[in-house]
Order: sequence, then structure tokens, then C-alpha cells
Amino acid sequence: MAKGYRKILIIYRNSPEFLRESFKLAKKEGTWVVVLKPLPTYEGELHLTGIKNLEEILEGYKLKEYKQIKELTEEERVLAKIRVEEIEKEEDILDIAIEENCDLIVIEPKKPTLFERLLSLKDRLIELLIDQSPCPVFIIRN
Repeated sequence: MAKGYRKILIIYRNSPEFLRESFKLAKKEGTWVVVLKPLPTYEGELHLTGIKNLEEILEGYKLKEYKQIKELTEEERVLAKIRVEEIEKEEDILDIAIEENCDLIVIEPKKPTLFERLLSLKDRLIELLIDQSPCPVFIIRN
């Protein structure tokens, strides 16, 4: 990798090994790090689920994810801005990359389901990032 990246956006999809490898890259490059943990949005008739404190449970889940990422950053001795956010559509991730002034996006391909493998479907988020990202996209496979 060439030097010159000032800020890296790491899209964390649940693989601690991927996050550690991304931190190694950030340390090598000497860059600022933003870790984004995208979560699906929960809208609609939440009160119909029968769970009275569903919003509280969802906030607790966000906090749990934040703490897990924070723990990994402390283990690896990396200073990072951590964002655990509900993402409505993949394009929102591009908006975050622009908002954070990132020079590089680092992502791990998600593990395809059997259905996706049978139909040879690609990772839509990675395709979108490669096609529309304002900065380079670096893919780290586990």
C-alpha cells in the first residue's frame, strides 16, 4: 500500500480477525481510523411484536456492539472513532465515508449464503462501494 492515506473507514461486519488485520494496515499507514458497524433499521409496527421494551433492547444491542469494537481497539492499541449506526440502504455508507473525509474504505466480503452461492450472487455492498465510492476500496479476505 502506498503512503498518503489520512483517514480509513473500516466497515466491520462481525469478524474480529478482519478488524485486527485492518488495524495492522492503519498502523502501518499511520492513519486515523473510523470503524463503522452497520446495523439494519428496525421500523414499522414494533409494538406488534409483543415485546414491550423492544427499543430498549435494540439500544442495548448497539451498546454491546460498541463495547465489543472498543475492546478490540484497546487490545490492538488503536485510537478509533467508532460508529454503530442503523443503515437504511447501502448508499448511506458512502455518505458516511464522505462525511468523515475518508481516503480509503476497508471491507471484508460477507460470507455468501447457500442461495447466494447457487445463484452466483455478488456482495451488493462491495459492488456499490467499488462503483460509487469517492475513494479507493480495499478488500481484506479472511
